[in-house]
Amino acid sequence: MAIRITISVIFGPLIILLCYLGGYPLIGLILLLSTIGMIEYLYNQGMKRSSLFFWIPLFFSLMITASSLFISPEWG
Repeated sequence: MAIRITISVIFGPLIILLCYLGGYPLIGLILLLSTIGMIEYLYNQGMKRSSLFFWIPLFFSLMITASSLFISPEWG
C-alpha cells in the first residue's frame, strides 16, 4: 500500500501538470497510458512478448490512438 501512495504522490502532480500544459505533452501522456494499458491487457490475456500476436494488436491500437489525437476536424 505504501508503494501505491508513493507513486500517486510522485506522479499525481506530474499528470495534472501535463494536463494543464496540454498540446504535445498531453498527447504524449495519452499515448504512454494507452500503451501501458494495452500491454497490461495483452499480458492478462496470456500473450507473450515474443509472439507476433502480442505486437500486432499493440501497434494497431497505438496507431489508432495516435491518429485520433493528431487528426483534427479543423484540418478539413
